[in-house]
Order: sequence, then C-alpha cells, then structure tokens
Amino acid sequence: MRHDGDWRALEERVARYLAANGYRVQRNVKVVGRMGAPHEIDVLGERSDGVTTYSVLVECKWWQSRIEKDVVAKLGMILLDVGANKGIIVSKEGSRSGAVAAARDAGIELWGPHEIRERLGAEALAGGPVAASEIGEALAPRITEERGRRTIEKAARGVFGIGGSELAAATLAWLPVHELQVAITRTSGLRQRPSVTRIWPFYESLSGRLVQNADRPLDTTEQSLAPVVVRELWRPAKTTAALRKATDAWKRATGDTARARRAADLGALGVATPLVDLEVEKTRELYFPFYVGVLMRRDAQQLIGVSAIIGNRIPVMDLALSASAQHVLSAITPSEDRLGPSQPPAERFAHDQLEHEDAAEPGVCSCGGTLVLRHRRSDGQPFYGCDRFPVCRKTQPA
Repeated sequence: MRHDGDWRALEERVARYLAANGYRVQRNVKVVGRMGAPHEIDVLGERSDGVTTYSVLVECKWWQSRIEKDVVAKLGMILLDVGANKGIIVSKEGSRSGAVAAARDAGIELWGPHEIRERLGAEALAGGPVAASEIGEALAPRITEERGRRTIEKAARGVFGIGGSELAAATLAWLPVHELQVAITRTSGLRQRPSVTRIWPFYESLSGRLVQNADRPLDTTEQSLAPVVVRELWRPAKTTAALRKATDAWKRATGDTARARRAADLGALGVATPLVDLEVEKTRELYFPFYVGVLMRRDAQQLIGVSAIIGNRIPVMDLALSASAQHVLSAITPSEDRLGPSQPPAERFAHDQLEHEDAAEPGVCSCGGTLVLRHRRSDGQPFYGCDRFPVCRKTQPA
C-alpha cells in the first residue's frame, strides 16, 4: 500500500475544519489509554460546554486504495481505551464494504471523497500545501504594533555599536513553537516509592531551543495567522527523541562527572534531575506572535523580535531568528503587491521611485540576493538594486 506525501496537508485541513467549528485541536498527538498503552492520533479535537468535554479522534489516510475493516477496528479499540466520544476516518479513496459495515457497528464516521469535498473543499482532494495564513493554535497578541515598533527602534540604536543601525522592515509575524506534556517518574522517601509529576516545557520550532518550562499547558486559542506566518523547521518529534536520548544517557551514567554532564543535557531541555524515567505523553504545535525587525548597517543585517504578548525581547527567540535568518526573511519579506500603508513611510517612498525591473542580473548582492536592473520613476535613470528590497537596500550605479 503506497502512501502519498500530501497526508500532512489533509491533516491540516481536517484540523482547521474542527477548529472553525469550535474545537481545540492537536495534531500528531500521543494519548495514553486506560490500560497504559500510548496511541498516536492524527488529529484530536476537544470541545467543552462547561459541564463535560467532548473529544473526537480523527485518522487521516492519504492512501491510493480504499481502507479495509482493520483500520476501523484499530480506531474502535483506541476509542474504547482512551474514552473518546467519537471517531472519524478520513480517506481520499473511500472505504471498502467491510470497512463500512464495521464502522456502522462501531459508531465510527467515514469520510470519503464526497465528504472531503463537502467539508474540506475540492482543493483537499487535489492535495498540495495548505495556504499559510488562515488559523492556528496560538497565544493572542496583547502589545500594539506601535509599542512593538518603538521597542525594535530602541534596540536598533545599539545593535551594531556606535551610530546604531537602520530599521529596514518591521512586521507582526507568527513564530512556530511546540509544547510537550512530559511525565517524569522519581522516587522519594525512605522506601523510594515512585511518583509521577508532569511538566509542560515549550520550545521554539526554528532551531529547537527551550523557551520556558511550565507547570501547566499554555492558554491558547484559535487565531488568524495574519499577516505573516513562519513555518517550523524543527519538528516536535526531534525534541521528543532528544529527551529520550538524554534520559537514557542519564540512566546509564556512572560517576559524578558523567552524571553532571548528563544532568546538564537534560536541564537544557527543561528537565531537572534526578529522575527514574521520562515519557512524552503529548505534543502540541503552536504559534507565538512577535514583532520582527530587520536591522541594516552597511552590508550587515540582523533580525530581532519583540514579543507581542509581554512587549520584551526574548533572548532564545532572538537566537532562533538569527539561526534561521534566511528562512524567516523569506516569510516576512514583502513582495511588491503587498507594499502598502502598513509599510514604513521610507519604504513606501523608496518603492514608489521604482518603475520596473529588467531581467539583467549583473551579480550577486552581498546579502545573498541578486542585483537587478531598475529605473527610478522620478527621472527614469537606471540603477542596480537588490531583489530582496526593502530587507536589503543596497544599490549601485548602472
């Protein structure tokens, strides 16, 4: 049975459909059942009415053949084990008769091509990426754009030393983060009885650094990810693997020096020692709102971010922005048809001077972009400018 690469897009469309209907949504989440067995769920939707919580488990199958009854039976067992209220299987090729009968007996809903088209849209059957800026699980902004820009401008005056730097661009951007629910087993007392505690560390998803540890899940809501969303580079599975590897190394370590080194590895991931064991029970992908500034001085550039929640810079996020500068710039650099009133006056004025770009490419700009031939609207004179304007405003005579 062949699996196509568009299954991620199908999962995301299902998640957005549930979110639009009032569900709190998690994707690719591990849920531990009543019997202690972990289950991987493609999409988990939960909705509370103040009295109880209603949960839906969704399995997404981007397969080239119709699903069989064994897929239904597996989801039915998971529903019983975790105590979920409803199960849905989404399959772009539909289901065989045996699966339909099994789903009817188990109370599981099947979505085939007709249901996918009706609920998720015809584009869901075509596959391909989902539009970047729609909705996502996120923390709501609390800081105004004016305050965020002032903080960036203040920081810009000291970033490159005496004389400061020029603010080439500033925009609200949604930066990717992932949260883990981690169960830690420790022993205590004279009898060394085991006990389990849980923490909820969260990590930026550009380079995988720990942002902060928390004793409860982050309070998030579904947000419109506009105007700019930066996609993740670091998957939660990589952090989970790093935690597992560090825990196993700690358990094997002997001697004070080795233990101290392994404890430091776990500490960098947000886990304190000593411990007996560790398990990542859930993962959740989120977005944090940041005002991202692009600072220029001569041929150097730097990205800085100001949290749109607390109004301050967060060192870890600054490091992540620097480590993934080109990836972030590709998301926040405005194209010509997006330049408008939201751009700083200097950028709008400079852009208005450009009449058109020609295909002539004399060389590579020092920032990594391409120097292209342009003409000023004011007098028609040609000059070479970087194709990554306004992030890079380097020019040279034609």
